[in-house]
Amino acid sequence: MTARWIVITVALGVSLPAFADPVPMIPPPYEYRPPSVTPLVLDDDDRSVLEQGEISNGQTIVGGVAAILVGFGIGQSIEGRWLERGWMFTVVDTGAVALEAAGVIEVFSRGCNHACENRGLTMLGTAAAIELGSRILQTWDAFTGPEAHNRRVHELRARTGLTRIVPYVSPTGVGLGIGLQM
Repeated sequence: MTARWIVITVALGVSLPAFADPVPMIPPPYEYRPPSVTPLVLDDDDRSVLEQGEISNGQTIVGGVAAILVGFGIGQSIEGRWLERGWMFTVVDTGAVALEAAGVIEVFSRGCNHACENRGLTMLGTAAAIELGSRILQTWDAFTGPEAHNRRVHELRARTGLTRIVPYVSPTGVGLGIGLQM
């Protein structure tokens, strides 16, 4: 009779866990798989924009004034954007100056008749028009380009999780305003 009790006890001991409440299975450490995360891939241009950071209001103002007074992409260079667009203005302004020099040489050459004088004046007028158009475009770009650049910096920071929240206090018409700037 003792043998029967042993078999029953073993049978009950093996079958009881099947009727118990299910216990959640915790996988061993080597089986853990974190949720899939897509790695963020930034190209060289995005990385350089993030490294440069935002263009300040002071840089924008000084760059715009330099674009008006000097030209040659100096305003974009002050803003740190010469490789983006400033080089184009440097090339165009240098070409315009070369055309002006050729026009002056043509007009004031010794054996110049009416035809070569007209050709020289046409060169001078064309160079002046190119210079004026270039100066208008680079001034516009120097004042509006930083806003687009800063927007891109903010978008990249948000995409990479590098956003900065800065508290600020600013005067208003009736008191002070407080807030957070991202």
